[in-house]
Amino acid sequence: GKPLRFSCSEAIIMAFKEHLLAGTDLAAALVRHSGYRDAATSKEAAARATRRTDPSWWILHGTHVLVGTAAVLLKFCQDASLSRYLLATRSAMLVECAPRDGAWGVAANSSHFLQQAAKAPPTHFALDSTDEQSLSFEVKGVGLVTRSRGHANALGKSLMLARSMLARGESFKADAELGDVLAAVARELHARRVPFEWASAARRLGVPLGVDT
Repeated sequence: GKPLRFSCSEAIIMAFKEHLLAGTDLAAALVRHSGYRDAATSKEAAARATRRTDPSWWILHGTHVLVGTAAVLLKFCQDASLSRYLLATRSAMLVECAPRDGAWGVAANSSHFLQQAAKAPPTHFALDSTDEQSLSFEVKGVGLVTRSRGHANALGKSLMLARSMLARGESFKADAELGDVLAAVARELHARRVPFEWASAARRLGVPLGVDT
C-alpha cells in the first residue's frame, strides 16, 4: 500500500488499539492516525473511538509488547542516530518510568524507580519475568488498577526486543509492509520463549506465525 508517515510511534500503537477494540479497519485507522500531529492527539482520538468497547484485547500484556515492538522497531530502523542511541544501551534493562502506568510502564517515576533499583535489581520488569506480585496504580477516569509486575513495562520490553533485532541487522525501510514487521516481531517473541502469551493477539491481527506456538 501507500507509505504513511507518522509523527510518533505511539500513533501506530493507537491505530492498533482502535482496530482491536472498536473494530475499525486497520488500514483506515493507520491513515487517520498518520494525520495527527503528536502522541497526545492520537491518544485522545483512540480513547474517543474505544470509549464504550470491551477492553479485553488491550489489557493483554502480549498485545502491548507485540504492537509496541513493531511500532518502535520501525521508528529506530528509520533514524540512524536513534538506532545508535538505542544500541549504545547494549544489554541494559530498559524501563518506562510512568507513575500512572503499570502496563506500558513501571508505575513509578524515575526517582522512585532508581531508589528501589539501588536496593535490589528490578528483574521483575525484565523480558523473562514471571513475577506475579501485584502492582497497583491510579489511572485517570478509571481508578485503581492492579496487574502483575511480570506484565508491566511493555514499552521497556518493546525497546529491548527492538534493540536485539537491530543488533542482528533487522531493518525495515519506510516502504515496509506492517504485516512483515509484525511477523518479524512474532518470530523474535517465539525464539525468545517469552513467558507471556502473545500468539492470540498475533492471530487476531492476522499475522502469519509460521511457528509452532
